[in-house]
Amino acid sequence: MPGALVRFGKHEHLEGALAQGILRIAPASSYADPSLNAAQFDEELQHHAVTPNQQVVFKIFGRLTPDGPEEEIPVRPLELYRYMNVPPFYVLCLASRFDFRMFHDFDADAALLIHNSNEFARRVNTAMALVVDAEPDMRDVQYYDPYQVRREQLIPGFSKHFRYAYQNEVRMIWRPKSGTTPAGIFVKAGPLGDIAQLVRTA
Repeated sequence: MPGALVRFGKHEHLEGALAQGILRIAPASSYADPSLNAAQFDEELQHHAVTPNQQVVFKIFGRLTPDGPEEEIPVRPLELYRYMNVPPFYVLCLASRFDFRMFHDFDADAALLIHNSNEFARRVNTAMALVVDAEPDMRDVQYYDPYQVRREQLIPGFSKHFRYAYQNEVRMIWRPKSGTTPAGIFVKAGPLGDIAQLVRTA
């Protein structure tokens, strides 16, 4: 399915998505919930890069023993971390390939196969515009190794640690102009049967 997208989830939710285009759009901050499993949990609003060839160097002076002389205590230099803090945004997570592993990792029993990604994005953006004043964007997620990337190479909303690379994620995000993202919202994009189909696990 070239150019197709996949939404993994529960059948009862995706059935509504296919029939009426009902989708839950979550705040990115909601993925920092410790109750989520390893495939879902992520600090979406903060990323870091370990700056190559730079370290924090410092000296400590003290006594190695209570009665000993004051002297320099050996310490190891610390890695230099540079952080990117991302303004709040809403996100809809999709995948660019159909992978059976995702059913297990996301505790899913169904998948919505979207054959026309451009039309899908148009309908969802239209529905979102009715409920929130936000700037839409849609791209492939870029995965990074924090030891091999520079802070300025991280893309707000579209950068994730490379431990998630197997997910082949495509994201639709919306950056609210108010700068806040309350609880998740539901949108109704209309029937999707002409551009998508629903499949279930056995």
